[in-house]
Amino acid sequence: MSKLRLSSNKLKIITGRYAANRVKREQRICTLCVLREFENDFHFVMKCPAYSAIRCKYISHYFYRRPRFFKYVSLLQSSHFGTLNNLGKYIYFAFALRKQLTNDN
Repeated sequence: MSKLRLSSNKLKIITGRYAANRVKREQRICTLCVLREFENDFHFVMKCPAYSAIRCKYISHYFYRRPRFFKYVSLLQSSHFGTLNNLGKYIYFAFALRKQLTNDN
């Protein structure tokens, strides 16, 4: 969870900003889905269809059924141990799947 919260991950919104050959913001699109949206933390956790099976398993459908930024923030700020534990599991398994699908090291 800390990698996501601190922006020390390999999502394109981050790597495009700090890579040796920078990528314009509008080109940091998720390549794992057809939504043509920025690959940022909101898209990664709440929207990307590539992670829907993992999302269904670990995150309450209230948050992702009609994804809104307000719901995303409330998910991250939850004080319920089970919710945060499941969010951590989702992030772990989704990043593992992303690494596998994109061949990131």
